Amino acid sequence: MRWVPVDPEGTSPAWPFTISPVSSPEQASVELPRPEVTEYNHFVIVPVRGQAEPPGGARGAPGQYRVVFVLGVPGVSSVASDLNVASLEAAGDSLILSEGGAEVDLIASQDQSAWILHSNAQGHLSHAEITLRDSNMGAAEQHAHDQVMVILSRLAFEANTAVEVKATIVTELATGTFSVGAMLVGKLRPLSHTIAGNMNPELSPLLATYRDGLSSTTPLYQALAFYRVTEGVHGFHLKTTRAAAKAGVTAPADPLAASFPGPGDIVTDIDALNPAEYGQFAGMPLREVWESYREPLRNAIAHISPGRDAVVADRLNDVNRCLEAIPVLRYIARQALKAEIARADAGP
Repeated sequence: MRWVPVDPEGTSPAWPFTISPVSSPEQASVELPRPEVTEYNHFVIVPVRGQAEPPGGARGAPGQYRVVFVLGVPGVSSVASDLNVASLEAAGDSLILSEGGAEVDLIASQDQSAWILHSNAQGHLSHAEITLRDSNMGAAEQHAHDQVMVILSRLAFEANTAVEVKATIVTELATGTFSVGAMLVGKLRPLSHTIAGNMNPELSPLLATYRDGLSSTTPLYQALAFYRVTEGVHGFHLKTTRAAAKAGVTAPADPLAASFPGPGDIVTDIDALNPAEYGQFAGMPLREVWESYREPLRNAIAHISPGRDAVVADRLNDVNRCLEAIPVLRYIARQALKAEIARADAGP
């Protein structure tokens, strides 16, 4: 048997990897290089016997799935340096004690599913496991996520303590095909040049919010933080433009007038953006791309309003929308902030 890693679309990844075949998929380990920035990574491992892939390939086929949500303590075990599936489940932890007779008796929202909450050797709630029938691997993960996260949110409220999922493992029981997703630590980054310039007061909240977005492991907050950075730059540009008009001088250039890169453009690795994945934005002004996220993402994250859909962490579709948007919002925030720093360095 050989193990072939593929992405959710069924193609082989372009990055280097090593696979360690073992007796069962749950014990396989995948060693990966660090991503450019700390971010969520998702991989699917398909067992190939001879030349034949299992029915359904990387997407899976209708049948039984086992989904495991490995818990972590925020700020302590939020980010993984590798995805060793053999030890990932055993490494689950939380600040919720499940010993001492406490019981959880909540009804799952699907009839054909069974789930259980596990504890580690210290008696801490460590991982949630759900088994269900579904049409494919993605559907199984979504339905399991939308069931289990509601339960975890309730438990976090009752215990009044933070809890997060640091990894998700989905296994197609009939074939052994499995996926693993987790937040992976990014590369070490040297400072490539001497840092010098003017630190005017308007830069401080922008830089703080950008750093907060980079440091967060919560997709919803990351998306919101990077959106807010651009929002701040936009606000300062309007202010300086009005001041210039009042003074009768030339207004500074719009930092959001630059074009979003296309598939053929070269983007430096520090920007952590693959333009080929966002061809719908190629050539558009950064402002238009940024504004396209206002209602469906920014406002939906920031507000819970009656009669309007909110983006919440308990729904996998909402989380995935944020994960897809983060590279774009981070890129725009970075370009806008670079322009604002250059304007500050140039002086009045």
